[in-house]
Formats: sequence, C-alpha cells, structure tokens
Amino acid sequence: MYKVALGFALFILAGFSIPLPIDNDSKVMMVAADNLTLSLAKIPAGQENNYGFKNREEFTVSSVAKPFRVITLNQDFFTDATPGDKNYLSMQNEWRVPVALKGNNCILLTVSQQGNDLAVVDLGGAMLAKELQISDIEPASTNQYILRIYPLTCDFLVKAADGKTLNEATYIPLTSAIMAIKELAVKKTFTLAEILPLIKQQIKVQPNY
Repeated sequence: MYKVALGFALFILAGFSIPLPIDNDSKVMMVAADNLTLSLAKIPAGQENNYGFKNREEFTVSSVAKPFRVITLNQDFFTDATPGDKNYLSMQNEWRVPVALKGNNCILLTVSQQGNDLAVVDLGGAMLAKELQISDIEPASTNQYILRIYPLTCDFLVKAADGKTLNEATYIPLTSAIMAIKELAVKKTFTLAEILPLIKQQIKVQPNY
C-alpha cells in the first residue's frame, strides 16, 4: 500500500492481444499516491460519506491499493454475428486504483495514459470500490482486471492466476452485470467463453442496437 496525494487530465486507450501483458502496477500506484492528497481535497465539504469516508480526517490516513486495469470488448465482437474462436478483448491504458482506509476500499481513482505519461483523471465509484474487494473467490491472484461492457453499462471482475491468459481467467459478474444480464445470477464465476454469448445476446436486444 502506498501513502497518500491528485490532478486531473484526459485518457488514451490502447489495444492488446490475448496473453496477459506486463503490467505497470507499481508506476500506476506511484502516480495515484503522488496525487491522492490533491484528489481527496476536491471532495466537497459535507459530502465525504458519498465518497466512502466518514470525515476529512480519514483522508490523511488513507492509501492506494493494487490497481485494476480496464479491459473492453474490441470491434470484432460487435461486428461478428456470434462470438467465434478469436480474441475479442482489448486491454486499455486505464486503471481503477482503490483508495483504502484500514484495508477497506473507499473510492476509486482513475489513472490513464496521456502521451507518454500517466495521470489521475477522475475520482468516484464508492460502491464499485467496495464490490471489487472480493477475496473469497479463486484464484487468489495478483492479476486483476475490470472488464467493462460499455453498451450495457456493466462490469466484471477478472482474476487471472499467474501464467494464465485472459481466456483462462475467472470472470466474476458484479452487481451491474447481474442487473443487465439476468442469466448471470445462476452462479458466482464464469469463463470468458460462457459470458461472451450472454453479452452478445443482451446487446442485441438493446433499443439502439
């Protein structure tokens, strides 16, 4: 865990192939920690509870935790009639970094790449921060991601054991995903092959599809 201090910018997205990349977790955490104090200072007085804190004194003893890199679906997923045997994932140069107090997540900082630099660009997601703190589902891995499905406005927690690819990772539907795709309520964890057809089916019934 890194100690506290924030500044806001824009973000840039980048593509990737299916094997797990070499993450820049330490660099992301350093940027988040360096900007944490300034970020938390932007929380309006009296609204600390909306950001996962009881009072502003808690800001000074908070710290950043291991980030979650964001994954999205690539264009092939949306153009193919049905998911096939190919890569449909795109790794983004964007991370959600938990701000924790006594080991409990309070809020998320968004860190994104801008040119050659990393910058903190947003602060929020108190409910998501707490939901991401799932520790009782295997694998207990250092590789953690968020699969964001923008057309459905929902997220999956992705946990990949060391040496495994994203095709072999465990996909855990968060509350937003279960609300968007009712079939996900039947169990806690899924494979990528299991969730892709369900996502595709649900996107097809969206009004603007």
